[in-house]
Amino acid sequence: MAEIPAGNLPLRVNQLDAASYDDYIYDMLWERVQDILKYFKGSTILSTYAHELKAVIKLSLWLVVFRRQHASLGQQLLDMRYAVTNSGKAMEMISSVQSHLYLICHVILPYIMSKLDDWFGRRDASTSFPMAIHPEGRQLRQVGFEVFNRELIWHDLAKFMLFLLPYINMRKLRKWFSSGSQTSSDHHKFCMLCDSFPTNPQQISGCVHIYCYHCVAVLIATEGYWHCVSCGSRIDSIDLLLPAVHRVASAS
Repeated sequence: MAEIPAGNLPLRVNQLDAASYDDYIYDMLWERVQDILKYFKGSTILSTYAHELKAVIKLSLWLVVFRRQHASLGQQLLDMRYAVTNSGKAMEMISSVQSHLYLICHVILPYIMSKLDDWFGRRDASTSFPMAIHPEGRQLRQVGFEVFNRELIWHDLAKFMLFLLPYINMRKLRKWFSSGSQTSSDHHKFCMLCDSFPTNPQQISGCVHIYCYHCVAVLIATEGYWHCVSCGSRIDSIDLLLPAVHRVASAS
């Protein structure tokens, strides 16, 4: 038997795409069947005959599509079909025997395998599924609530802290609990917000306390105004900040 010309052979990726389309179409039809059967209240058709219904869907696709077109729906979407060549390299459609072999491989065998898996799965579950028992016979029901009480307390405490934290001034707490006491001249050396040597030191008119430019600028940009944490002097605009280079230099 002669080989099919290379120009007529589809790419491997196209064949994988066709198989993906077939799976998608099958899944879509199976979902429609499930949607129809769910309206039959009290019916056990879907749970009892799920494998048979799936096989019927695949058989219908084979009868209506593959047997006539010699290609699945996914292959037809990508302009492909099964074919054979004769000695003259003329491509012909697959035979009826080959079409029925496709039916056996894609419909009948998967149905048999799914039924066997279901049967063996139920048998194993009914014989070896682990169960909780009382080794010494049935005991009185005793429930310890210590763990539950502890979890409830920690849960409520965490919720309370999440509610309280936004109202706590973390900058003031940091100053209160910082190690070492500052001298009276510290407000001329360190930023009153980050407690570090100020970067681009600034101060407010009428206030002797020093701050980093970015520390004050971020607060003014987010809140619209800012008060000195030490003396309470107010500033409403970044433009009102005054350089404090000489004051820092003289204090150092």
